[in-house]
Amino acid sequence: MIPSKFRYWASVVLTDYGRAMEVVPGHLSVVTRSAIGVAGIIAPFNSPLVLTVRSLAPALAAGVTTVIKLPGNTAQTNFLFSKVLAEAADLPKGVINVLSGSGGGAEFLVESKDVRIVSCTGSTKTGKTISAAGAPTLKLFQTELGGKTPMIIFEDADLTAAAPKVEKALTTFAGQFCMTGSRLLVQRAVADQFRELMTKRLQDVKTGPASDPSSDMGPLIDKANVSRVDKMVEVAIAAGAKVLVRGGPINEGPLAPGAFYRPTLLEVTDPKMTIVQEEIFGPVLTMQIFDTEAEAVALANDSEYGLAASIWTRDVDRPLRVARELDAGTIWINDWAVVWDEFEEGGFKRSGNGRLNGLTAIDEFLEYKHVAFNSGTIPHTGASRTA
Repeated sequence: MIPSKFRYWASVVLTDYGRAMEVVPGHLSVVTRSAIGVAGIIAPFNSPLVLTVRSLAPALAAGVTTVIKLPGNTAQTNFLFSKVLAEAADLPKGVINVLSGSGGGAEFLVESKDVRIVSCTGSTKTGKTISAAGAPTLKLFQTELGGKTPMIIFEDADLTAAAPKVEKALTTFAGQFCMTGSRLLVQRAVADQFRELMTKRLQDVKTGPASDPSSDMGPLIDKANVSRVDKMVEVAIAAGAKVLVRGGPINEGPLAPGAFYRPTLLEVTDPKMTIVQEEIFGPVLTMQIFDTEAEAVALANDSEYGLAASIWTRDVDRPLRVARELDAGTIWINDWAVVWDEFEEGGFKRSGNGRLNGLTAIDEFLEYKHVAFNSGTIPHTGASRTA
């Protein structure tokens, strides 16, 4: 995955061209592009290498130098990554600089007058904080932030195909993923059947270490997050959420010293509950029932997040019709988490701004300049066509 990102952006540099045209005879306009300057890159703990390279590769393709802030709780990964970069052939010193730790590295990047743009993958809270801190220097930001991905199951969906994908959407990275499928929306006609399918699947998920090949899902990042997630579940239950699968912390046996949390499934009727509205960053799935297509769209969009969505149906026309109405930067039809380097990725609303991946990602790291030539064949009046 990481090499493919570098290869893709290396190919973009060789094939992406500028623009030149005569708007009127005798006046030639050329658009040139140049590196914006120094770029800061802030990566999260859940996938520090891939999400760093997702920003680093287009930045290097644009010709900018970079300073990368890696999280303190992935220290060993940070060290190995820095070592590989330091040993990379033909990479000039100073082009890539790495900061590691939980100190003030991110603040330094955001507040520095020498850093023109910050590319950040992280929580919406982090995005708000750095945006405010960067205002005095008019910092530019490319951000991918939190998400509350709805998994919409229509009555004509292939339920046996959808169920394992919904499980995977919840348990990948133990739910510590910005595109975690955390909101299950099911049409009433198949609600009983799909509820039974998902209850059984989540009860059977085997939580354990990655070193055990039989494990279906690993731990959360630390014990503090186990407590945080479980408190959100307890609050939801107290507020009226119906427990279908009560996972929770593993406090006994050989896994007790770790940060393991079994998946949880709650059925809710109030879309304004905190468990529905706020990103959990853990393996907790809420289930809501809808009757009509319009209601499904309304429930899916009833969120301040808009990173991704998944639609499940056998209908030919419905997927694109619904996709047009959804507030999400990435939408999958009968699938989940299909992401390609060649296609844009990013969010609506509180899920961020700018786009990563795809041709537009490099634009964040470039300055555009319009150079206009008067060839002398017609008098120059100084007036523009739009004046």
